[in-house]
Amino acid sequence: TPPTGPIGQQCIVNGDFSEPTIGTGARANASWKAWDYWPGVPGWQPMVGTNIEFQIIEPLATGNPYCELKAEPAGNHGIRQTIGTVTGKTYLLVMDCKARADTGPADSVLAESAFDIRVGAGCGPDVIFTTIKTVTFANTEWTTAAATFKATSPITTIGLMPGSLVKPTYGCLVDNVKLLPVEIEPDENMSGVVGDVIKSANTASIIKHFVSPKKTTELVQDCVVLKATGVTAEQITPAHPNQIVEWDGGEAVPNEPLKRRVKRDTAAKSEVRIKLKQGGAVASEMYVWIVWADVTTTKGVANFRNAADGAYYEISTRPDEAWRFVFKIQPTSILDTTTLDRPKLSRANSKPPPGAGNPYTIRPSEVADSATRQWDVSRQYKVTIRNPGGIPKADLEWGHHVPAAWTANQPSAADTPVTYPSSDVEGNDDPLDCIDEDAEPYAPSQLLNLNHQTGELSSTDAPNTHVQDNWGAANRTYAAEINFIEFARLEIWDGERAAGQFWFRISNQIEWHHYLDATFDSVTSKWKNAASSSGTGHPKP
Repeated sequence: TPPTGPIGQQCIVNGDFSEPTIGTGARANASWKAWDYWPGVPGWQPMVGTNIEFQIIEPLATGNPYCELKAEPAGNHGIRQTIGTVTGKTYLLVMDCKARADTGPADSVLAESAFDIRVGAGCGPDVIFTTIKTVTFANTEWTTAAATFKATSPITTIGLMPGSLVKPTYGCLVDNVKLLPVEIEPDENMSGVVGDVIKSANTASIIKHFVSPKKTTELVQDCVVLKATGVTAEQITPAHPNQIVEWDGGEAVPNEPLKRRVKRDTAAKSEVRIKLKQGGAVASEMYVWIVWADVTTTKGVANFRNAADGAYYEISTRPDEAWRFVFKIQPTSILDTTTLDRPKLSRANSKPPPGAGNPYTIRPSEVADSATRQWDVSRQYKVTIRNPGGIPKADLEWGHHVPAAWTANQPSAADTPVTYPSSDVEGNDDPLDCIDEDAEPYAPSQLLNLNHQTGELSSTDAPNTHVQDNWGAANRTYAAEINFIEFARLEIWDGERAAGQFWFRISNQIEWHHYLDATFDSVTSKWKNAASSSGTGHPKP
């Protein structure tokens, strides 16, 4: 356990050097005091020796104590403190500091003009320190110094060490040492609403990724909004006297200095960072990915043909004759396996798609909505049966020519037994056992009617509708109209969130249809094509 408290405390104890009070204890002095660090100085230990010196001779504010990094007597210098940290997290260390004048506060000659900020993993005398910043001064004015470091251990020791020992009791002065666990996080109503934070594909990276689809009629938010935590509004407000960090990337949110936004109108990657104002060191960063897939549609080749038992209106499954849809994912860099700092979206999905619990209306023993990867293509469909001639329900169902779910209200002049799901991201024509999609965008596919390039998804379909000759009667008509909506979706989930949306649509909804429309010819006792159609759009909504 670190001297400052339990692991995870993540703060500096006694960073204002207010304990103990100057002027108390043995050898009390009104303006300075060198204490034996134990048990006299909470939080701090010397880097070398046993003493730590506090002063109020030239404070930042009247009566404000501070620490000189070289204590009396000679041979006591530097201070250190052990804190709890989170491995892999980036921290911002901030302090007020000034050079030590040679003879007095008004002396322009500097006795000590630099000190090092150091960090080391662990605690105790064997800590190996690394200098993360050398603070230098040109005059004796108080200034603010800041440095960042990434914790490599749940316990970290911070050290402030004089730049030289030429004058063994003349050291730089420090005050108000603070540890700021600066983070960029999604603002309220972002995670689970427009997307989520996804871990990096690079397991060693601390960069976070927020993934969101492009703006849609269902997700109308104009922007992904991020917020800074661990700093105050003053510390990040441009031109404010207390500013120590600044935003880089994204757009400012009016009157909200702690927030940043990225527009959702275009598929793109935006790198958003919080950086030190002086020096530009990165304190925290998040990449925002606005994801979308552009769709190329290839119309299927339809054929109305008569057979011995009836008529078929069908799409061939031969190569290049079925309906095909190719979804090209943007930005392409989200799938670039040579770029490690991208969101990890290459695994099997963890959450079932929205309609996974519903039975498939064509084969009720199967689920209507399935997915095997985080990237996925799905389909919705709607069925209208037009049976003005009153073909009996039992005839329609005989031999499973028409699915039972389609005939529930037959005979009926016009009935719509299957409707679209209410959610734009839910499929109802997406059973698991159909080889009608390839949802692996990290490699090309050569599957029949599913061939695509790296960076793409694909789907195919070849609907086939049928009318039996023994249903016929003079001037009888029959139509089975199926409207389809093809779309791509993506599971966007941080692995921890329990509520909100997990699947998001990442493409336009591609409307297409397949309509069987036949009239019975009593002369030939065969059905003939009336106005069958297979094409894009929904001519009959």
